[in-house]
This record gives sequence, C-alpha cells and structure tokens, in this order.
Amino acid sequence: MVSAGAPTDQMAIWAIVLAGLGLLGLCCVGVGGLILGPIAFFLGGSSLKRIRASNGAVGGDTLASIGRWGGLAVGILGLLILVFYVIAIANGFNNAITNNTTTP
Repeated sequence: MVSAGAPTDQMAIWAIVLAGLGLLGLCCVGVGGLILGPIAFFLGGSSLKRIRASNGAVGGDTLASIGRWGGLAVGILGLLILVFYVIAIANGFNNAITNNTTTP
C-alpha cells in the first residue's frame, strides 16, 4: 500500500507552468520569456520559502526549484532575443539610410 505524501505547493506548480509557457513565449520576439520568466522565478522562490517553513507539511521543492531556475533561464534568453532583434532592426534602418542611392 502506498501512503500519500505531503501535498504539492500550488505556487511550485505555477512556477514550472509559467517557466514552460515562457519558453514557448520566446518565439514571440522574446517578450513571452521576458514577462513570464521573472514571474516564474519569484513564484518558485516564494514557494521554496513556504515549503521550507511548513516543516514537511507541504511538498514540491523540486518543482519549485525547477520553476525558479527555469524562469531565470527563460527570462535571460528572452532578454537576449529581444536585444538581438532590436540590434538587427537598428542595423537594418542604418543600412537603409546609408545605402540610400538614387537611380537615374
């Protein structure tokens, strides 16, 4: 017979869900990761504090840790992708201005 363990903290579940959605959101010019990554990071951290303060009454510390560090990674990737797009657009405008030649 398997005994039931401590219930998983809901914030830990949301942290990992938001980190996963942020990973999918990286496709949208990095904005999804930039928004959802920090939220997942802070939810995971808050969940870890709640789990440790519960003295075993609430579980899910692995999920909270994965959500926290996954959110950090997704947030950093989102920022890098957004910076890449901004630089690429700026270079495109710069090239369009400097290579503006008139044809006879």
